[in-house]
Parts: sequence; structure tokens; C-alpha cells
Amino acid sequence: MFADLLTRVQDFFVWDVMWVSGVVLGMVLFSYTLGRYAMVPLFAALVTAGVLSTHAAYVDHIPFLATLAEHEERVIMFFVVALVAFVVFRKNSFFEPCIVPSGWELVIFAIIYSGFTLAMLGAMLSPEMVETVSMNVRIVFVDEFPRTLWLVSPLLLFSVLRGSVD
Repeated sequence: MFADLLTRVQDFFVWDVMWVSGVVLGMVLFSYTLGRYAMVPLFAALVTAGVLSTHAAYVDHIPFLATLAEHEERVIMFFVVALVAFVVFRKNSFFEPCIVPSGWELVIFAIIYSGFTLAMLGAMLSPEMVETVSMNVRIVFVDEFPRTLWLVSPLLLFSVLRGSVD
């Protein structure tokens, strides 16, 4: 009985749902704890990390990263650059004063940023890894048209939601 249940769980896209839900939940928790005043610096850090991780010229010369596959290098660079850029952007108050989302707007920002991050990571994966992802996740985050929508959606969100200036 347990083996049958385990087989059914593995056949279902549970792992994909778990990591997508983890990203969304993590972003919602971030937005309600630290992120209220950090939504604009976070977006700038994510965009900076995406651009640098896909277009950095000398990543292959970093000793640890040179041993990894190209998609692994990109994902590691994405997270490292996003973290460093976020800390720098947040600490120097470059984006202050900025419009600050509150209440339900934080959830919208968290969901859009989660989709943005997942679309960015989906673009960095190798074709073999994309094939292992469930069809639903591929349709929502990895295919070209939905990925483009996720990558443009934060800009549209900034133009629609106004927030408040604190």
C-alpha cells in the first residue's frame, strides 16, 4: 500500500509543486517581515542578478564554478549576485524614499516576484532539466510566452499599484 502511494506521489508533480510553493511562500514571508521597505531594491537586485548571471564573461575562470555545468553556474551566480546586490541596494538607501506597498499589495508583489524568479531560473536551466519538470510548471513558468509575461509583470505592477510614501 505504501509503495503504491509512493509511486502515485512520484508520478504526480508533487516535487514541482513543493518547490514552486516554497518560492511563493518564502517570498510572501519575506514581504511581510523584511520586505515592505525592500520591494524596489529586491526587484533591482533580481534584475541585476538575472542580467549578470546570464551575461557574465569570466564565470568559467572562478575555480569552484569552473567545475560545474553551465546552468549550475548561472543559478549559483543568480543567487549570489541577487543576495549581494540586495544587501548593497538596501544598505545604501539608493531607492529611498520610494513607494512602499502595504497590506494586500504585499501579497501581489510577492506572487509576481516569485513568478519572476521562477521564470528567470527556468530560463537558466538546461533543456534536459526542463524536460524533468512537470508539464504544468513548464506551461506556467518555462515556455517562452508565459516566461515573457512573468519577466515583464513586475514593471506592469509598478505602473498599476501606487502604495504609499513613508
